[in-house]
Amino acid sequence: MITLFDIGPVVIDGKETGFSPFTRRIMFAFIPTLFSNKINDIEPTAKSVNAPPTALKSDGVTPQYTVPFLTDSTTSKAISDSALIAEYLDSAYPSTTRISPQNTSAFANAIYAKFRALYALLGPKGKVTIMTPVLIEGMRKVHGSAVADPVVPTPEQEAAIWRSTRASFDEMYHDADLEDLGEPTYASFALAGTFWCFRSVFGRDSKEWKEVSTVWAGGRIGKVLEVIEGYESMQV
Repeated sequence: MITLFDIGPVVIDGKETGFSPFTRRIMFAFIPTLFSNKINDIEPTAKSVNAPPTALKSDGVTPQYTVPFLTDSTTSKAISDSALIAEYLDSAYPSTTRISPQNTSAFANAIYAKFRALYALLGPKGKVTIMTPVLIEGMRKVHGSAVADPVVPTPEQEAAIWRSTRASFDEMYHDADLEDLGEPTYASFALAGTFWCFRSVFGRDSKEWKEVSTVWAGGRIGKVLEVIEGYESMQV
């Protein structure tokens, strides 16, 4: 049995679920036994299942534990980091969907790097629309009030973030062919997972999502998410 650990809980479409865009990359291709963690439980839970840290904290010494991490009772393996998880699943289960980063890992990282600017908008909005009191309190304990209680940007700041982020994605995909998406790649799952979070925060019928999904990058973002969500996930 495969268990994929995420951060949560949040409430999306009336159901509690996890929320990491990195975890969602994997979930679009595979159907694990999902287990959502409270944010302040990530480190002790990872240690309890022998999932390794993925980075060092700002002091350069202390190990940092992040989601997603995965345990596989069949092989007794514990894997951390979405790219390494993708590589592991491709290797351990070769008959299932292949999502290995291969040559698209750098592009997937670039997608998230450009998306990060939107956190200034997602934080305040998400606190109202999907975050639970448990998650907010956990964020406050782990990251402090600056993250748990984000400052709402001014209209001018919001407009500037919106313009610059749209320009970044327009530039990234300016040569992309919308009609030929081809087989999903790790970068496709990364784009879909990242903007799944955006849509979850703002809502399917929001003007923000309608613009992002139909206008940004020539409509590619919405199309990729549509294709990935229609992709037949594999049970592992």
